[in-house]
Amino acid sequence: MEDNRDVTLDETKFSNLLDAQISFQRKWRLIMMNTYIATTILILLFSASAAILAAIGQSIYASITAAATTVLVSVEKSLLFREKWKLHLTIQTNLENIRLLYDTRQIQLGEAAHEISNIMERYSTELPISTRD
Repeated sequence: MEDNRDVTLDETKFSNLLDAQISFQRKWRLIMMNTYIATTILILLFSASAAILAAIGQSIYASITAAATTVLVSVEKSLLFREKWKLHLTIQTNLENIRLLYDTRQIQLGEAAHEISNIMERYSTELPISTRD
């Protein structure tokens, strides 16, 4: 029996799913980028503050800012914000390339769907997760 589904419906559904995935990757890229930048700036500020406070004899405040620095470094290192930012950027770029190729008819629906499937499989296996020692 022949499949009589409307091809435009499949293309519309495909386009909507692709746009949703690009939007998802963009959102998480921005979250990871902003989190990485914020933690890096705070690490630099707290670290410099600890050195200055120690130099002027404020040892209690110096130890507090040094401890805050340590916590922030540990959080950034264990949650891998920079690596996740890079992964989301890479996946978003790959999906946008598929969108461009598909919109300009360089690839067909089936090939585009296959490429997206490969990209999403790679995303699921390459998402950085800190190992436990």
